[in-house]
Amino acid sequence: MVVPIAPRLSEVTSADQGSFLPGKYESAKANAVAIKHFAAGSGATAMFIVRRTDRAKLTTADQARVEKLVRDLKGAAIQRVTAVATSDQQLSPNKRAQLITIGFKGVADEKPVQAAVKTLRLKARASLAGSNLSTLLTGEAAIQTDTIDSAKSALTIVSIATIALIIILLGAVFRGPLTALMPVIAIGGIYLLTTALLASLAKVVGFTLDDNLTTLLVVVLFGIGTDYVLFLLFRYRERLRAGDDYKTAIAFAIARVGQAITSSALVVVSAFLALLLSSLGSMRNMAPGFLIAIFLMLLAALTLIPALLSLLGTHAFWPSNSWKKEPGAKRARQVGEFIGHRPGRMVLIVAPLLIALAAGGLFFTADYNISNQLPTNTESAKGFTALKQSFPAGALNPTQVYVVGAKATDKAELSRVAKRLSAVKGVAKVAPAQPSKD
Repeated sequence: MVVPIAPRLSEVTSADQGSFLPGKYESAKANAVAIKHFAAGSGATAMFIVRRTDRAKLTTADQARVEKLVRDLKGAAIQRVTAVATSDQQLSPNKRAQLITIGFKGVADEKPVQAAVKTLRLKARASLAGSNLSTLLTGEAAIQTDTIDSAKSALTIVSIATIALIIILLGAVFRGPLTALMPVIAIGGIYLLTTALLASLAKVVGFTLDDNLTTLLVVVLFGIGTDYVLFLLFRYRERLRAGDDYKTAIAFAIARVGQAITSSALVVVSAFLALLLSSLGSMRNMAPGFLIAIFLMLLAALTLIPALLSLLGTHAFWPSNSWKKEPGAKRARQVGEFIGHRPGRMVLIVAPLLIALAAGGLFFTADYNISNQLPTNTESAKGFTALKQSFPAGALNPTQVYVVGAKATDKAELSRVAKRLSAVKGVAKVAPAQPSKD
């Protein structure tokens, strides 16, 4: 009843990490200034990199063709596109590329803006068909569009791989299609219910979720859900083998493993509660999703899954009769006896190996550059690479400095600010100041 009428999780997710940044940071305060004083120009942006197919320098005729492309894109009157512009200043220093800047009405997360990005790419290719020029669209809106498309692709791959692995493993262990498919169907239902409840909660309370949460929920739910189902199945099969009827067997299984499942769920909940301590909104807002998912999975493991097993009875293991035979487990028994008799020796053998494997974490460096995280086959990633080959660093997403105060439009004061900024190491160029309408 809840799933069909609930909002979609994609309606309350965002790939824009800036939207999750705490307001105490200077960049967040600057963004507030931009929205207040430069509302008309605070929409998403993107840029075409136009190059010759042979990568030679652009000729005068090529530059004229770029101007025609600008006119064609303006004439297309693409929804949400507010500006298409180029100039001689947007020709690269090596004369091998020229930029066309694109302005949008709305932020990069909005579906109409993403649709405009795709239309722009199609229109540009059509306009330059038959010429010796090619385009790559990159920048904020293009990167966001490609990021969302890549996330959808990743979710599909992760979901298929996870479900296939569970079906194969459970099928191999219990040798029956029902024991392999039943957990997948049940956990899949819990996933749909979790996303529906989480989207509804986000809509009511008014918070945004990181778009990576969808993929992570698949991994978490199917991971812990399969564990819980295995606990029940092994105990259930054990009691059936001992001669219990299926109702007595399932009652025994719940009594024996219910406490272990609950304890396991509480440990995972405690771990995810730590996310609430994060100052970054994208991390903090993940906590409700994980907590809802684990609670529903725990509830299903103690009620829904046992009920399904009780309904199926011994048919749960059909068509195999191997459940009636006690497994030998000779190898596992030998390992257990070895560890039990020589615990000190096992510590000396295993601990150094684990420490060596964990040492790799010392060399880990987090990378928050979204352009580096994009698959290299996306157009925005290719465009970013092309941009770096012909333009100075920062051309893709220049840093905006907002000057606020009584002398904010004083030309002499702005000149002094620009001079100081130009002297900062790593600054390639300071563009002329643009006063707000007020």
